[in-house]
Amino acid sequence: MHKEKLNSIEILAHWQKRHAQSFNVIDVLQAIKYIGDYKIISRTKLAKLLNIGEGSIRTMIKRMKNLELISIIKSGILLKEKGNSIYNILIKYIKKEFELPEIVFNKLTGQRHNYCLITSNLSEKIKKGIEERDTAIKFGANILVTLVYKAGKFYFPDGFEFNGNYTECTRFLLNKTTYDEGDVIIISGSDNEKGAKNGAYAAFYNLLKKLIYFDFK
Repeated sequence: MHKEKLNSIEILAHWQKRHAQSFNVIDVLQAIKYIGDYKIISRTKLAKLLNIGEGSIRTMIKRMKNLELISIIKSGILLKEKGNSIYNILIKYIKKEFELPEIVFNKLTGQRHNYCLITSNLSEKIKKGIEERDTAIKFGANILVTLVYKAGKFYFPDGFEFNGNYTECTRFLLNKTTYDEGDVIIISGSDNEKGAKNGAYAAFYNLLKKLIYFDFK
């Protein structure tokens, strides 16, 4: 079932690679999330949120429309049934997302901009976090840290406890939201805001692909 729902993203991603457009599969993933969150959104607003140019947003919207992910009406862009199916998968696994303060997380990442995605039901898909790190860097991050929440504490994928060495980071994360056993905390750092967020979404997407079969076109 998920294969059909998510295949459209891969079709668009491979088309984008062939045509060297200045947007990528992670931009499309975030676009679906933004449109779903806002219910209806203008092209200008979406371009601003994604931090991509007007020419690129027009091309991306055209491709998303051709794949029947979205509808375009006078008041803006909204998701069609296929787009909503993908959006529902995203919100099923993304529990919370937020920017992280440099003053607290610079010790961990050494970066000016840091972004966090908290995901559920994906901890079994992480091995050492190296694959997720490499994917995040490919899409704009300079560093990626993945943590797993177990028995009230944060751990690196290799089982080493995070809490003791980064008490300020731990305190901030614990105060930000509540966690369930096995939640994955993705922290992406970059020298720019877009790179940090794209890196976090890229790592999440990499984990999601391990859970859901993709039919590459």
